[in-house]
Amino acid sequence: MWLAGVLGTLGLVLVLFGEVQGILRAQWLGKSMASLAFLAAGTVRWWSGCGDGFGALIWAGLAWSVVGDLCLLSRGTGRVFLAGMVAFLLAHLCYIGAFGVRGLRWDLALWVLPPLVGVGAVILRWLASRLQGVMRLAVPAYLLAVTGMLAAALLAVLPSWEPWTLGTGAVLFFVSDALVARQRFVHPSPWNRVVGLPLYYGAQWLLVFTIS
Repeated sequence: MWLAGVLGTLGLVLVLFGEVQGILRAQWLGKSMASLAFLAAGTVRWWSGCGDGFGALIWAGLAWSVVGDLCLLSRGTGRVFLAGMVAFLLAHLCYIGAFGVRGLRWDLALWVLPPLVGVGAVILRWLASRLQGVMRLAVPAYLLAVTGMLAAALLAVLPSWEPWTLGTGAVLFFVSDALVARQRFVHPSPWNRVVGLPLYYGAQWLLVFTIS
């Protein structure tokens, strides 16, 4: 675990350096290191733990996320980017399944779902005029998945916010995805990634630590 943590940290530093300096090789190498590191850590925790359905689904979400990360190494919004979106959509479905296995507080749904629907509607309106072609369908579908993931996480941890790693990880993931959308569709800037990547990797590591 500690080795994966070291490699993940080094990878994140490298990819951030590459973003600021505009060095593509550093971005590719750093992101690959950082993503494979959290998958390795999740694998170790799953194999050394009780091997339950929750851990299996979190691991599957981590694995699909790595596929998505490798696809998103490409620039633009073409087929490879679309493949990355599909991979992350599958990751979110795995996370939703894991949170469902843990148990959801449906009695809190009226407190959780309407605000998230509102947030999702605002984000979709923000992006809608900038979407073209297949992205007009793909982005709303993905937004539904990531919003559903956050809703499931909140229903799994409220009102106590235990385990805090689960709820916090889901929130960070949601925010990092908003920055990815800003980068790809609204205002490209290295700073979207400089802020978003630490949030994303922090989210994945927090989800790793939900596996017992």
